[in-house]
Amino acid sequence: MKIKIKHQNLLEAVKSVQTLASRRKALNSLTHITIETTSEQTAQLSARSRDLLFSSDQISTQVIRPGKVTCSLEQLGMFLREGLGEEITITRTQAGIMTVNCGNQTIEIETIINSDSIGLSLLHRVFQASPSVIISLLIHLLLAIYIAFNLRNYIIEEDKISVDFVSIPETTTRRMIKKPVVDRIQRRITPDPSLRMTNQPKILVTSPTSVAETVQRRPVDIQQNVDLNPKLVDQKPTDLTTQTRIPMTTSPSRVQSPTDTTSNTPLNGAGLLSNRFRSQSQGRAESLGISSMLNSTGAKDSGQVSNFSMRELVIIPKDKLGAKIVGSGNEFSAHIKLVRLKHSLSDWWQDPTAVPSFIKWLQDNTKITADVDFEGGSLVMTDERILDAPFIFMTGHDRDIVLNRSLAKDGPLAEGFSRKERIAMRKYLINRGGLLFFDDCGFNGNFASRFRRELQSVLPEFQLANIPHDHKLYKVYYQLAEPPTGGDVFWNSGYKPKQTQFKFQKGIFIGNRLAVVFNRKDYLCCMETSEVDSRARLQDRRSPDVHRFMTNLLVYAMKYGGNTDRSEYKR
Repeated sequence: MKIKIKHQNLLEAVKSVQTLASRRKALNSLTHITIETTSEQTAQLSARSRDLLFSSDQISTQVIRPGKVTCSLEQLGMFLREGLGEEITITRTQAGIMTVNCGNQTIEIETIINSDSIGLSLLHRVFQASPSVIISLLIHLLLAIYIAFNLRNYIIEEDKISVDFVSIPETTTRRMIKKPVVDRIQRRITPDPSLRMTNQPKILVTSPTSVAETVQRRPVDIQQNVDLNPKLVDQKPTDLTTQTRIPMTTSPSRVQSPTDTTSNTPLNGAGLLSNRFRSQSQGRAESLGISSMLNSTGAKDSGQVSNFSMRELVIIPKDKLGAKIVGSGNEFSAHIKLVRLKHSLSDWWQDPTAVPSFIKWLQDNTKITADVDFEGGSLVMTDERILDAPFIFMTGHDRDIVLNRSLAKDGPLAEGFSRKERIAMRKYLINRGGLLFFDDCGFNGNFASRFRRELQSVLPEFQLANIPHDHKLYKVYYQLAEPPTGGDVFWNSGYKPKQTQFKFQKGIFIGNRLAVVFNRKDYLCCMETSEVDSRARLQDRRSPDVHRFMTNLLVYAMKYGGNTDRSEYKR
């Protein structure tokens, strides 16, 4: 099958089918949509929900090869909303893959094969090709009926069994006689008259009650008399400050490190003891890995932050979750406990080196201290302690990848969250002010679509929406012009980077607060520190810009979310 159709016409047809389903309150049960050519210049869209069929009007189409294809409504709708172009080409291959091309964007969607429609279409083509097939089928059908009727009345002699009927004499039934219950006989005891009672004196055992007192020595205050050296002069140490000026780039897509004040002091600073210069390092000019797809320098930020050996330490106890931020503006110190969500929808443990790499990044480039000391950094949603976390990671692959590669560790995969998990997640996002970061590991969006349906069940009154590029998430610490390029550029591309399909991050806003970040760009893969055979090379996918975005995400959670102590912080 291959057709060409205008982008606007196809989008309106999908909306009309959804409108018809919404009127019958069946919109949520629509999961797939069927595109079928009805003539050489028209096609029709339809979707089935339970026993209801919703069809659109005839669409003007250029039919190259007629046919019929069924695909995911979620994936097709997402591509239509984000796609740019006037004409769309839809092609279904023999491998069951539907390719949708719109301008310079192309997406591959797995199709659903309907056995009923395949059987009907095959039978129809056979009848058109050879009418004699009908006659042959009728003859065979009549012959089968005749044989079955004769076999029903045919009796094989060897199967006969001789039977003799005998009469059973009547038997008498014995009646059960209940034995009487005899009460237990109590024996009477007569005391011996030769024995008599005598009054014996009681023996009293006495013990000393007085306890010897312990003599305690009274503490004696020792007065110390120390003479001061008169040659020493009482002086206060002078404050040692280091001023830096980070050059601002004129390109809007480059990142800028957080600064509150600037000065004309050259970008250098002497060490406290060695008197050696530490700063004035801008990194290499050439780009590294996928960071080259943005206009950032690829520097490691070693010269953009000061030495934090003298910074004030903010500590959260090991047996507690939470965060604490101390300071004002972007001049602050902070400590946050990171937690990864353990779930049964996919391989929740994927990219295991990403979080430790992120913790090392924060230590080297910011005054933020992060750790995963609490329960190893992973909890299930039904654990009440997770409600105290200010920030939660969630990740995983598509279901078919997990099953084919045997990536599930904690038993069989589940179709969705349990009722208790949904209640706990709603309480965490609304009542506790938590921030959930969902990161899709790839590849075809099946896991992302499953989690999106779960979000609709958890927060039915809130919808996923694009996060604008001017949102404070991109300005809260580092200055970012847009979402950094992620590992999605390597999906289904033979490890050769291509253009991303996701220009915007999506999220759920509760009031003015961002509560869920729905990321399809595979950021955890870009923070790993180990080579994996099934992925692109580490030097190609590791991105400092992703670390900067994730830093902004943590700072946003601590400044505006819940479960954070801000008593010593001023914005």
